[in-house]
Amino acid sequence: DGTPTVTVTTAAGEQILAVVGVRGEATIAAGTNETERWDDVIADPAAVSGSGYTQAGSDGGVMAPSLTSGTKWVEIAVPIKPASPTSRSIMNISDTTKIFKYTYDSDTGLTLDDTNTTGSATAGRPAKMNGKWYCPNGSGANALRLDDASVPTWTDAGWKADHLANYQKGVQPTLARVNSTTRNTVELNDDTSGNVGDTWTNESQEVGDVSTKITDLVEAQGELMVAKEDTLYRFGSEAESFNIIPFLDRGKADPDNGKGLDAFGDEVIYPSKGNLWRHRIGGGSLPIGVNTIESWRKISAISTPKSGRHAFEVHVEAYRYTLLNDGQESHLLQRHAGSRVFHSVLTIPLSKGMGVDSYKRLWIKGASTDEATRDIRVIELADDGSLDVENRKGQADEAHDIYFDERNPGRPQDTVQLRHFTVELEGDWDTTTSLQLRVFRDGGLSTYSVSIPVTSAGVTSRRWPVGTSDTCYRFRPMLTLTTNSSYTPKNSDPQILRVIVGIRFPEIIRIVVPADDGVLRGMTAKDATQNLRRLQNQGVVAFGRPGETTTFNAEVFSVTDTMYQGANGKYAHGLELRLRRWVTA
Repeated sequence: DGTPTVTVTTAAGEQILAVVGVRGEATIAAGTNETERWDDVIADPAAVSGSGYTQAGSDGGVMAPSLTSGTKWVEIAVPIKPASPTSRSIMNISDTTKIFKYTYDSDTGLTLDDTNTTGSATAGRPAKMNGKWYCPNGSGANALRLDDASVPTWTDAGWKADHLANYQKGVQPTLARVNSTTRNTVELNDDTSGNVGDTWTNESQEVGDVSTKITDLVEAQGELMVAKEDTLYRFGSEAESFNIIPFLDRGKADPDNGKGLDAFGDEVIYPSKGNLWRHRIGGGSLPIGVNTIESWRKISAISTPKSGRHAFEVHVEAYRYTLLNDGQESHLLQRHAGSRVFHSVLTIPLSKGMGVDSYKRLWIKGASTDEATRDIRVIELADDGSLDVENRKGQADEAHDIYFDERNPGRPQDTVQLRHFTVELEGDWDTTTSLQLRVFRDGGLSTYSVSIPVTSAGVTSRRWPVGTSDTCYRFRPMLTLTTNSSYTPKNSDPQILRVIVGIRFPEIIRIVVPADDGVLRGMTAKDATQNLRRLQNQGVVAFGRPGETTTFNAEVFSVTDTMYQGANGKYAHGLELRLRRWVTA
């Protein structure tokens, strides 16, 4: 039989992989709907030929390549099935009247798999009890129950809630809800053996007064934390709920305060219009937002996240991610747990929701008024929750700006001269990744680009043209990494290891002027001393050397009395000037 044939059971969305081996030197050709992937021949004395093919599952599953010679063959074919939905990231996102089920795959990206229509509702924090998810929908519709994440069917739970949270009350696991009618009331439900029923009346407790409603719930170290529009409360089922940020001004209540509440270890984070608050269980509370950073200075030339409000926070392992919203923009910030140092990760269109899936992927829900930018974003994180993911650096066809701290290398009143900007790069750098070295000088509103961009790994120095935009009191380095449309983040890992800005201080020139009325030609030594002292720190002055017609510019920074030895060997009184000037060639 000179026609190798294997038939496998397959379906659309699958791929068939087949390998053929033939005794002797033979030419093997792809059959119907087959794509050859490789072929090879091992020559005599024991000649063997082989090749491999693929076929889409929708083409039927018959793998039958043809032979020009030879009848002794062997063939194997297998269907390659796509990963099941449960092996991919799954996220259900509620938006007014619908619950959307999305899946995310590292290779294919984001996919909308299913849509469930709900009543007109305002979804709150969900909770999982006995392996089933419950999505509260406020007073507009009953809460919904999801029995199986792989089957996107939401069932009416038969009761309403604004927000939900698990709460271990002593030895009894309970589900806590915010009453959708009396919105300052927390109720507990012990009916957790199967589907959670409408039995919320056994325990309930008002938290604060009725003038402000509850905006979120989280459990932390066996305690239930209740966020309200005015402040954060610790829940007590025996009428002992109390305010744990007592110095918050209740006159600044806001309907979004507390949304995106997060708990990690002994920390509870409360986002508010005025600040981001951290409460330590067993300790106290204090503000930790970016607007509390000491010695913060707003840079008009840089879009820094100084203003705005902290709108949401989640944690992934030991890292926290916060949204800081300002107008129609959101700044995604990262910090390590326990630290108050924020790092700006990304600036995106306005977003108001975040979540983390079991694969440690960060999901962000857009909320911009511009529908074209109201996207859902997924950011892959490392196993430790950080952004240090190999081959996941940046975005294609985009400019990425990196700002560094401002530097004042000398005394505050002294200028320095910038000489070289050096970077050490490692990894995948080529024409798809262009790194421009830039510097802000003093109060400048624009950067100076130092020579041409860097496009290769290794240590590279770029130098200033002497005398061109190279002096300053203080400077701020900046890098702009521009990727083109051919850049592939999934297969690239460009890294910046070091950044060095080399400087030099001015040349110091010493001049001694005789304090002799006869030498000074019509000017007394006293007058000369006064005039010279007036030149101190008065800016650049022109100087000429004896016997020369050319002059040079320098700044007088010191005038002192001195003694000098004259041509006759005798010592005389003089005035010593110390000048500084920059080498301009």
